[in-house]
Amino acid sequence: MLIEKSDRILDRQCTLELRNDYPVLALSTSLKASIPGIAIMSGNYVEMILFVPKSSDNSRDMKIFLDRFNAVDLGAMWAIRAKSTEYPPVETFRMITGVPSVVLDGMILSGGALRVNVRFGHEHSAKVSEAIMKASSGIKGLVPVYLGQSRGALNFLKEINTSIPLDYISLSSFPPEEEKIKESNPVPGSWVREIRYMSEEDIDAVYLSGLPESDNSPKVAGESEARFETRTSNKVLQMIQAETAMVPIPTFFRSQGFDGTRLQMDFAVPRDYSSGFLKIVAGVGDKFKEWNISLAGIIPFDEIIQ
Repeated sequence: MLIEKSDRILDRQCTLELRNDYPVLALSTSLKASIPGIAIMSGNYVEMILFVPKSSDNSRDMKIFLDRFNAVDLGAMWAIRAKSTEYPPVETFRMITGVPSVVLDGMILSGGALRVNVRFGHEHSAKVSEAIMKASSGIKGLVPVYLGQSRGALNFLKEINTSIPLDYISLSSFPPEEEKIKESNPVPGSWVREIRYMSEEDIDAVYLSGLPESDNSPKVAGESEARFETRTSNKVLQMIQAETAMVPIPTFFRSQGFDGTRLQMDFAVPRDYSSGFLKIVAGVGDKFKEWNISLAGIIPFDEIIQ
């Protein structure tokens, strides 16, 4: 599983907490549920999407909360969307993720506070610190609550899994030869990467090349390893992203690995939407038969974190 290698790519972490009088935070104070969320970056704005499990809290306060923010019924959960044009503090996500190597894992709304988790490479610590201080001084109620060694993508997903049970899904593909040229595959040799953000035009990701095969190897970049950040494109991944965003189906973890022949694509998806996600993948596979996409594995997240 690629998640076992993620901390070799990004070895530092920052957790920010936002508490202010904005309604989405104020009205969450009385809720029992912990509500996970993701951020979607675009050219003109940043959008925060919160996912509320239907079974988590059936109280009157929850009904008021959902009604107040025009929650969209997704079947097993509700989705609440807030753009930075409507809620300026959401623009904080762009300020932080604008720093090289920073990956936004996601967020959790609980007890009137929005907790945001990001990971990054240690060589960019000074720039991350500068961005955090700038954001904290400009946004009321925003404070860093942790800055240090990465606690891992797995640790954050474990917390999300307590609210929304997740499946860990691995896809396998053998891309056509034209996708292996430098323009489409700019990092030489074998690599593993985490997506920073993705648009219709390109993919911005952090790579680690020259990774040891052993799972017992050190969890930070060693002498034989090299970290890169670059932009590329992958029409298969970009179509999966576009179609899951339309539903929306959250993907709380997105990582890929390439060994020179085989491309592995790993995702953490809410269990209630795994079948919908796989239906999207099947449709994309039909459109790009030359990529030979198959399902390599699907594991309930509870089994990974035992």
